[in-house]
Amino acid sequence: MKFAKGIRNQTVADGGEAKFQVELSSDRVCDVRWQRNGVTIKSDDVKYSIESEGGKHALTIHDVSANDGVVYSCVVGSAKTSARLYVDGKFRSSTLRKISTFPVQSGLSRNLAQGKFGKNASELVKS
Repeated sequence: MKFAKGIRNQTVADGGEAKFQVELSSDRVCDVRWQRNGVTIKSDDVKYSIESEGGKHALTIHDVSANDGVVYSCVVGSAKTSARLYVDGKFRSSTLRKISTFPVQSGLSRNLAQGKFGKNASELVKS
């Protein structure tokens, strides 16, 4: 068995959904397995959904988090195609906590200083 179209690396935002799709050279395939770092994935409809229609097969990863940033593979017989999932490290709003505010004195006679807060080279802004 051969892959007419293999899977490719992709980047998905934290909390988003990733979908890997393959196309096989034949519709007559019984045993298509999806793997996460070499371990077979079972479709549970919560974290993973596996679909197939003819020679097209797909793995969907729901509610992507940093832990999902690994190598995924589709295995059919001795044929295998693999790709890496990269997770964009932007914050989920549900993970942010309110932190206390505090006064800062600069020693300047006028307020000339401007401060910015950031994480991973991205500026945090007040929402």
